[in-house]
Amino acid sequence: MSDSTHRKSPQPDPTLAYLDDAEEFALAVRSTWPFRYLRWFLRCSEDELDLVIAKIYCTSLPVNWTGREGPARTITASIFHPIHILLTKSLFWRPSAPATFDLETIDPVYFNRFFAGIHDWLNGTRRISPRHGSAGFSRPDVSESIHGTVSLRSALLLFLAPICIPRLLALAPRGRALPFLQSFRRTLSVYAQFEGHFRRYPCRHFVTFSDEENHPSRWLAFKQFCPGSLVAVQNAERCGARMADPVFAFGVVDLHLTFGSYMLDVWTTMRGVVTRILTVGSLGLNEFHGPITTALSTPPAIAHDILVPDQGVRPHNQMPEVFHLAVGKLLGHLHRLKSERPGLRIAYQLRHYPAGWETHRNAVVSWLESRYPGTFEILDNPTDRGESYFSILKSELVVTFASTMGFEALRLGRKALFVNYSGDPTRTICADPRYQIDDPQGNYPEFVSRIDDLLTLRLDGPPEIALIRHSFFDGRVQDRIAEALNRLEAGAS
Repeated sequence: MSDSTHRKSPQPDPTLAYLDDAEEFALAVRSTWPFRYLRWFLRCSEDELDLVIAKIYCTSLPVNWTGREGPARTITASIFHPIHILLTKSLFWRPSAPATFDLETIDPVYFNRFFAGIHDWLNGTRRISPRHGSAGFSRPDVSESIHGTVSLRSALLLFLAPICIPRLLALAPRGRALPFLQSFRRTLSVYAQFEGHFRRYPCRHFVTFSDEENHPSRWLAFKQFCPGSLVAVQNAERCGARMADPVFAFGVVDLHLTFGSYMLDVWTTMRGVVTRILTVGSLGLNEFHGPITTALSTPPAIAHDILVPDQGVRPHNQMPEVFHLAVGKLLGHLHRLKSERPGLRIAYQLRHYPAGWETHRNAVVSWLESRYPGTFEILDNPTDRGESYFSILKSELVVTFASTMGFEALRLGRKALFVNYSGDPTRTICADPRYQIDDPQGNYPEFVSRIDDLLTLRLDGPPEIALIRHSFFDGRVQDRIAEALNRLEAGAS
C-alpha cells in the first residue's frame, strides 16, 4: 500500500515538459468565461478546475488525438452536443435504492470473465452497471447503461456550451484548436453522464475497469453524490516505462488496484491524484494461472525462436500513424533476418478477433503475407482462451513494439525485446535496457545483435522488471481485489 499526492516530478525531464505547460495554461485561462462556465457546470473548486483544465490540455496533445474527427464533425458535434444528449439519454427517472458497491463492466462476457468472482465475494448490497446496457444480463442487480442517464440540470446547462466555441478556439494552444474543443466537450460529457448515473444509482463505492484516463470529471461527479471511494481496477498493461503518454496525466481516483508497484511512480510522474495504490496482479494473466502452471510443470518444447504479438494494422486499428510505421519497420527487420537465416522460426500470434471481426483479421493476415512473404507462421486465436500465453511458453523470445505480451512473457520466465522505432520517447515501454531498443533510425545490425544476445540468454526466472509490472501470478487476483474492497467498506462503516 502506498500513498501518492498531486505533485511535480522530482527530476526535470524534457519529455514531460507538457505537464508544466498544462498547469501554466490552466492558470492563464481559468478566469476566462468558458472556464467560468465549466466551473459552474462541474460545481468544483478553483484547484479542481485547474486540474480539469490541465487534463483538457494534455488530452488535446497531438499524440493523443488521432484525427478520427475531422473539422466539420468536431464543430458540428460541439454545437449539437446538447441536442444529442436530450435525444439519447434518460431525463426522467427515479433514484434507485443505494448500493454498497457499484461495479462498472463492459458486457456480460467481460463481467463473467473478470468481475463475477469479485462481485460474489463482496459484503453488502451490489449493483452491476454495464457500459453498453443490460442486454444479455439475466439478473436483478443490473442497471441501465452507465452512460444512459443525465440530470435535467446538466441537460439544460449544456445548451450554454456552444456559446463557448468561438472563445475556446481562440484560447486553444497553437495548432490544436480542434482536439482542444473535442477534449472540452468530452469533459462536459463525462461529468453529465456520470452525474446522471450516480444520482439515479447511488452507491457508497464505485468500482470501474476504466482506468485509461481516470478523468477528473468522473471523480467530481462521484464525490458530489456518493460518500465512499472511487476505485479503478487496472484493466490492461498501461504501457510506457513511466506511462508518460499525456492521456494519463492529471487523473484522479481514490484507490487504484494495479498490476504492479511501478504504478506508484507513474501516478507521481503524471501528476495524478490518488489516495492509495494497492498491487493485486493482472486479472487477464491470472485467469490462466492453472493451465499455465500445469504447462510449466512439464515445459513444452520450443516451437518458435521468435514470437511477434499482433498489434493490428491500419486502418483496422485506432493507433496513430507513427505506431503503424514503427511496427512496419520492426516487421521489415524480421523479414530481412528471416531471408538471411531461413532456418529461423518466426511466428506471428494473432489477437482474438471475435465474430464480426473477420474482415479485420483477414486484413492483418493479407498485409503480412503480401509485405513479408515467407517470414511468419501465422498462429490463430479463435477462442481467446489463452492461446497467446501458450504460444509464449513455446517460444524462445517475444519481439514487439508495444504489446503487453512482452511483460507477460517476462513474468512467465520467457524473454522479450521491446523495439521503439517511432522516435516518440513516450512509446518506450521497458525501463530495463536489456529488453528495450530505442532507435528512431532503426539500425539493423544493432537489432540483429540484440536478437542474438537474447536468443542465447538463459533466464533463471522472471527478471525484476517483470515483478515490478506484475507483482503476483498466483491465480488469486479476484480474491485480492474483493478483500481490498471489503476492507475499504469495513473502514468506511
